[in-house]
Amino acid sequence: MDSKKAMTTSEIEEIFKEAGVDDSEYKRLLEFLLYCGVLGVRIKDDEYFIFDVNYDLKVLEIRASRAKGDAFYVVNPAFGPALGILEEP
Repeated sequence: MDSKKAMTTSEIEEIFKEAGVDDSEYKRLLEFLLYCGVLGVRIKDDEYFIFDVNYDLKVLEIRASRAKGDAFYVVNPAFGPALGILEEP
């Protein structure tokens, strides 16, 4: 993937586009990646993954929507090395 650890919704959608994902599937794919724990949500200095919210996807979605521009999607550190995630300075 060679992307940053933390990404905005627009950056995630750009990755989906580059991978040839139909734009009608973006929301569904993002939900899948969140539910499987590949992605989480960062709000300020806190990161939340599906296992932190008892596998309730709605909780992650609500936290992200309430944070608006302060929310980022983050790659689970367990997947970072295999995906070539660029570490933040």
